[in-house]
Amino acid sequence: FNTVTNGWIEKGMIPYKDQLSPKQRLEVISFILTNLQGSTPATPKAPQGDLYE
Repeated sequence: FNTVTNGWIEKGMIPYKDQLSPKQRLEVISFILTNLQGSTPATPKAPQGDLYE
């Protein structure tokens, strides 16, 4: 919820707190978790950053 609300500017994601109500933000998150989790894009971006275990 925090990422959708405040964005992640360093990664190019704008904040949606002024465009979507809290209920709408929860609906977007629900859609992503229900429909897109575990999907494989046609041209996936290479992993970035360091892997921490």
